[in-house]
Amino acid sequence: MRRLIKYPFVFCSAIAAVLILTLSFNTIIRPEGKKIKVVCIDAGHGGKDPGCHGDFVNEKDVALSIALKLGRYIQTNFPEIKVVYTRSTDVFIELNERANIANRNHADIFICIHCNSACVRKKNAKGKFYDVCNETAQGSSTYVMGLHKTEGNLDVSKRENDAVLLEDNYQQNYNLNINSDEAAIIFSTYQNLYLEESMRFADLCQQQFTGYAGRDDDGVKQAGFLVLWKTSMPSVLIETGFLTNPKEEKFLSLEKGQTHMAASIFRAFRKWKDELEGISKVYLDEVEKMKPYLPELTDTAGLKKAVNHASSKTPIAPVNDVIDVLVPQKDSLIVEVAIDSVKKAIVIDLKPVVDPPRKEMVLVYRVQIVASDKQLKVTAPEFKGLSDIWSYEAKGIYKYTDGAYGTQAEALTRQIELRKKGFTEAFVVVFDADGKRLTMEEARKFNLPK
Repeated sequence: MRRLIKYPFVFCSAIAAVLILTLSFNTIIRPEGKKIKVVCIDAGHGGKDPGCHGDFVNEKDVALSIALKLGRYIQTNFPEIKVVYTRSTDVFIELNERANIANRNHADIFICIHCNSACVRKKNAKGKFYDVCNETAQGSSTYVMGLHKTEGNLDVSKRENDAVLLEDNYQQNYNLNINSDEAAIIFSTYQNLYLEESMRFADLCQQQFTGYAGRDDDGVKQAGFLVLWKTSMPSVLIETGFLTNPKEEKFLSLEKGQTHMAASIFRAFRKWKDELEGISKVYLDEVEKMKPYLPELTDTAGLKKAVNHASSKTPIAPVNDVIDVLVPQKDSLIVEVAIDSVKKAIVIDLKPVVDPPRKEMVLVYRVQIVASDKQLKVTAPEFKGLSDIWSYEAKGIYKYTDGAYGTQAEALTRQIELRKKGFTEAFVVVFDADGKRLTMEEARKFNLPK
């Protein structure tokens, strides 16, 4: 063992080889038309581990509420599917045990639910720690297992992985430094096993969060989460929103907000399930009939402000009280109010303010496979078996890519295929319509599907 440790690459490669062989026996080959039978839902944190927090709610409570609602949606609409919870009450469950629960029950998918935080811990002159939080950070994101490509992804995974410090035997349970080269190889090995199915489910979740739950799209991302590490099935970790953002904390603490998040995940699950099972079906049930979430306008203070603003051009008395919200009409909301004790109906214009049209940015995702200080022909041996080669130059280095895709998920699927073909260093890059390479963070800011 000492000899191997002197050569960390050999040591890590040996671990990866053993891991691949082990997983090959545990991996379920998913035949075409396979039925989804078991879903494992993991509510993050719990018990002595509250997770992150806002001004008045803890992550563990929000995550549990959404998890239970999601489970009820699945059980009600698919009674033949077994729903397994890692926890259904406020208890502490070790991270490796959460994965064990999913594996023991032969789950077909593992859905981990969390809330996000945008705080940085600092130390003052007296040596005491305090948090500095960004209250403007917002949006829902869905993570799949992989390497933390950005500092932001690393921060999120570190925060969620910190739960291991509350475990009694965490060093024996994991025996792994998540920031080591060894972890990088192991995480990337696991990443490839179920990445395609995990990415598809993550992408469907993001579509529902933005189109149905009214959330900002914080994207599909990859990071090394211990809770996903040992699961032998497609797995995702959902950050439902930022509790450090007052508006998102309010949304996630409300019954309506939690219901819309749970329904969004269920709608994504149902579509994912139907795709895997080869089912084409239109649903007209209560979940589909639920209207997309709109910002709360039914609180008295908000309505008084809206009514007074809408009637500012008409000299009427100020609103004393909001009595009722009547049937909304197209592009308007009728509010019955009491003005000097006399009931009156006021129409509030809900038509959105239209910003000047801006040029839509088209993003192109490619898979980079080779970098060279010399120009290569597309017929070069390095590209044998590939037909869609494209190149660009950066700082005197010629870089070559395969394919062109409209979404990050499609490009990641191709990345998996190329790595299997021997292009072990293949990774996804993104460009604008003019061929300028962007960072993934720059691409995300345009809120286009990835």
